[in-house]
Amino acid sequence: MSGAFRGYISYKLLGIMQPKMLGKLMICILCTQVQFSKGANIGLIIADDYFEVSQAKTEFPITLLLKVFDNLTYQVNLIRGINSNLEKIKQIPGIRDGPEPLMRKIILQIASVQATANLIIEHITSIYEYRNANEKVLPDIACGVEVKNNIDVGIFTADNFLQASMEALDNTIMVDQMVVGNPKYISVLNTVQDAYTHLVALDEKIMEFLEVLESVTSGQVSPKVSSLIQLSRCVESAKMDKVKIKSCEKTTQGLVCLMHVEIYNESHRYLTYVPVNYNGVEVSIPPGTILAKSKDEKYGLLTCREEDEEVINDCSFSTWAATEHLFSGDPFSAILKSNFSLAEPPLPFQSFDTGVVIMDSRIKIKRKTGENPEKDIVNTSPIKISFDANTLLTTVLDQTILNFKGGALQTGVEMEISLYNASAIALMHEKALEDAFSKMDWANILKYFGLIVQVAVLPVAFTTCSLSVYAMNTSILRYRKRKR
Repeated sequence: MSGAFRGYISYKLLGIMQPKMLGKLMICILCTQVQFSKGANIGLIIADDYFEVSQAKTEFPITLLLKVFDNLTYQVNLIRGINSNLEKIKQIPGIRDGPEPLMRKIILQIASVQATANLIIEHITSIYEYRNANEKVLPDIACGVEVKNNIDVGIFTADNFLQASMEALDNTIMVDQMVVGNPKYISVLNTVQDAYTHLVALDEKIMEFLEVLESVTSGQVSPKVSSLIQLSRCVESAKMDKVKIKSCEKTTQGLVCLMHVEIYNESHRYLTYVPVNYNGVEVSIPPGTILAKSKDEKYGLLTCREEDEEVINDCSFSTWAATEHLFSGDPFSAILKSNFSLAEPPLPFQSFDTGVVIMDSRIKIKRKTGENPEKDIVNTSPIKISFDANTLLTTVLDQTILNFKGGALQTGVEMEISLYNASAIALMHEKALEDAFSKMDWANILKYFGLIVQVAVLPVAFTTCSLSVYAMNTSILRYRKRKR
């Protein structure tokens, strides 16, 4: 133990009569020795990932016209015509009088097609209810989107195709021709299968449009609605953020919705940072903010809006005095001038440069390169591991197993570790505990001591017991030698 560290502990022991003696005394007992390592450069924070923030906000109204076909009776009759033609297939002699097992298969397939046709009739009837027989003047707004679903065209096309297919079918097929492999039998199966494929595809298209109608009338902006609004010439060249539905009304053309849209024409990219966890403590960042660096090398905090309608990052960037010492290059000064809090170590994650960051010493680390055997990596958390694309890194904590692929290096493995020794880490723990005790944050305090027991006390206790047993065995052997 270094002289500086012994002095630190003595100083703390002398202060046990102070009001905060419990936290300070526990820190002195539980701190573990961490050696300096050459090339260490992990401090209080570490780079995480790039974060796009939208800029140059614009707001304006927009109309969405969901056009609905104008003759429901005609569309229903076309679908019923398809069902009637399917009934005619059942009356072909080879099907009507054929062997039951084989014919039952065809009859069931026809029934499935007819059921799909009946669903289409139900769905287009629901869609038609979004029209209003009375004339309605559309809002005079510069920005608008008109959605033509072309359901009527789809029904007409399907009807023509299936009618031609059924007319080409021989309606004099006999029982002896309805056997597997016979061209007549195959032609019947193909006709029924074509009808099923076309009607299912048509119903999917109809249902997609019906869901859009139901979504907007319930006040919900679904991803499909957002993609439709993106078609507007006022939006297509920008990033759309927030969409609010003001009102929807039925017209002779279909459903018209008035919406309020917010878009952003620019975006800025920030490099974000996260606190490094040291056995359950980390530097405090204001809640609800993200520590970040702008493209012009300015450090500060991002505060982002969190709303249900938000689909992009709407954030404001502001300076933060604490960044001066966090990024100053003076590690010890950074500790003295920063606040610390108790926090659960995060799971391993991959940073913007594909390096894997691990901050929990309980985690087991393994790597496998190509066909070579798997190898263990000593966990000296906090640690950042960079490796090549041919290597797979695996981390294990209880039942949580994470796999990471590399790419930061051409070959080999590189590791970055913490630049702080035991005295520095002890100071972090003291400051975090003093903060927790002052707030009476017992839930986090108990979590903290549970973590410390796992990562610090138990290994020390095991080592101490092992040394004690070794010393006892050595003493016994020496005693026996003397007696001889």
